[in-house]
Amino acid sequence: MGQVRSMVQGLVQEAREELFGKLMMMDSSDGFASVPTDAPPIDWDHMVDNPSESRVGWSFLDDERSRFAVDGQWWLYERMYHERRLREQFTDQGEDGSLQISA
Repeated sequence: MGQVRSMVQGLVQEAREELFGKLMMMDSSDGFASVPTDAPPIDWDHMVDNPSESRVGWSFLDDERSRFAVDGQWWLYERMYHERRLREQFTDQGEDGSLQISA
């Protein structure tokens, strides 16, 4: 049983690193053992899913009853605009000083 617990804890830690470090591009001082303080909160009590919805591409994120603290479509873009570290990952600066989008 201890091996299963250890395996699950390892998977949870790996998922945190993928989610916060690579997907949300956040820094961590504790290896993502805790949720970063600048991560948007998830209001689980107001998350709504409609299992009868069968449209291709529909997600519980599209349900109007689900409420979020940030605009998920623009959250990372706005962080990139304000945080130089993120801006440098997505853009290159041309010789004339103009920003060019990286692939």
